[in-house]
Amino acid sequence: MTKKQNSKSGFTLIELLVVISIIAILAVIGAASFAGVQARARDARRRVELEAIASVLEIHRTTAGYQPITTDQFAGAVFPGGSASYALDPLGYPYCITTDLTDSLSVSDFSSVPSCDATGVGNTFTFIDGTTPQFNPPTYKVCTRLERSPPASRVLCRNSQQ
Repeated sequence: MTKKQNSKSGFTLIELLVVISIIAILAVIGAASFAGVQARARDARRRVELEAIASVLEIHRTTAGYQPITTDQFAGAVFPGGSASYALDPLGYPYCITTDLTDSLSVSDFSSVPSCDATGVGNTFTFIDGTTPQFNPPTYKVCTRLERSPPASRVLCRNSQQ
């Protein structure tokens, strides 16, 4: 009599657990990388929009000073961020403007929309809407917050060229 061998083909439980563990580790690494790429893309967009705001201010400068920014000065007749009321960054925080070049902001000052709640004496920052800057100032400073920068440089500002 011949003896039948009981040979089943397939994977063992350990082999399946190893494969699932490897896939899970790769998924976590991919998700973390993707989040970092998104933050860098939002920061790049902030830089471009900050330059667009500064360009609009420089283009509409007169001998009397800088003129208020309006939506019709941007593509699509909306402020950066797609709002008809305020200039907002990709996460909905405001772009802030002042006429005092010595004034400064910290990341915590971008607390709500629309607000540039700088804590400090003499804060002159305000959010950008259709009325800012007011009174044709001779200088301006436009600021935004960044996500992927060292803490000391998380606020990016652009001063007037004049």
